[in-house]
Amino acid sequence: WSSDVCSSDLGVYALHVQGSSMHPALPDGEMIVAAKDMPLSIGDNVVVFLRTDDPEMDDGETSRGVLVKELVRRSASYVELRQYQPAKDFRVDMREVLRIDRVLTRREMLS
Repeated sequence: WSSDVCSSDLGVYALHVQGSSMHPALPDGEMIVAAKDMPLSIGDNVVVFLRTDDPEMDDGETSRGVLVKELVRRSASYVELRQYQPAKDFRVDMREVLRIDRVLTRREMLS
């Protein structure tokens, strides 16, 4: 992820992928477009905003970090994510998740 984020009032924003954990699907430097409040499906690439560690700073908008991963599973207590390099599935406790946005496919962006 990158702090170089462009957003709009429509809840759609762009960011640059940093790192190779999602290569080859989303290589380092790739620009992606994500949307807030879109339905999520297993297999979607998602942007996961992680809640700040300091409860006093948790305003519901500020995040301590962002993950760009593939959605494997979602429950009330955790979200399971996949990265490709190195190949790994892992869980993030939902108490740590501020929000999850869906990465739009090229087809969705062009239609």
